[in-house]
Parts: sequence; structure tokens; C-alpha cells
Amino acid sequence: MKRNCTAISKNNEACPKPRVKWSKYCWWHQDWVSLTIVACLISVVTAVILFAIQERHPDLKAKCSLLENDLCAIQCTIENSGRAEAKDVYLTFTKFLPEETKIFSKPEYGEIKLIEAERILNPHIYPKSIAIKQVFSVCVARVPPKTSIEFTIRTMNSDNVRTGKQLLYIDLLYTVVF
Repeated sequence: MKRNCTAISKNNEACPKPRVKWSKYCWWHQDWVSLTIVACLISVVTAVILFAIQERHPDLKAKCSLLENDLCAIQCTIENSGRAEAKDVYLTFTKFLPEETKIFSKPEYGEIKLIEAERILNPHIYPKSIAIKQVFSVCVARVPPKTSIEFTIRTMNSDNVRTGKQLLYIDLLYTVVF
């Protein structure tokens, strides 16, 4: 059964056209003001939702510190407080790279690589470039949003480990005596 429009003209005649599915009126007798307002509201809500979805970017913060009881290890944390994943994050160190340095991290963090500099600049030949030198970098493949990744950079060389222990012992004696 086909339902017709319920609009009545000035001559008291019913509209013979079929009504639209969501309304009791045909296409020509719709309330266009309310439909326009609803369409504008839907478009504004859609624009806000799209903006919120597209406005995703990583927000990274890195922090490194020496471990208190071990001068041969650096504890580093990379925190992503943004709403998007960060890929190929490089943490660059400019001072020195001891021999036999390795990275220790949890396996669920994925691949974390230690990358040595190809060439270290001579400070006597390039005095201005020494401020931007790079000795080694740590490359983290991905940092998921709202998470942090922790890893430890540690030298495994026995001479460096022994020197670190001696420095801790000297520091302990210095703080106790004075």
C-alpha cells in the first residue's frame, strides 16, 4: 500500500504525491528550515570528529641518567605522550662511546639498535663543528602512543667496569671523610 503526502492545499485538496520514508510529507512539502539546521549540525559534528582524528602526532620526551651504583650504565627513557605512534626515533649522544657497549631492553619494545658514528670530527681541524658532533645514536624502531620505553646502555669492557667501580669507591670515601 502506497502512502500519500498528508499535506492539504488552500483548496482543501490532499497532495497526491507519495510521501518520503522518514516523514509524513512528500519531497515538496518538507520543512526545509529544520532539515537545513539538522544538516548544518551534522556537518559541524563531522568536521570536529575528523579534526580530532586527524590531529594525532607523537609527543616525545627523552631522559637519560647514570645509574647510582653503576657508573658503567646509562638508564634512558623515551616517553610518547602524544596520540600517534613514533617511528624510527634516534637518541644521539655526543660525548664518548666506550668499548664493548651494548643495549639492554625488554624484548616487547622491538628492535633497539646502537649506531656508531661513521666519522668523528677532529676538534683541532673543525673547531666549530665539534658542538654538533655525533659519537653514537640509539635507534628505536617504534614508540606506541601513551607509553614509555626504557633501556640501559652498558659497557661490558672489563677495564671500564673496573674503572667505574674505582670511581664509586673514591666517591664513597670522599663523601664519608669530608
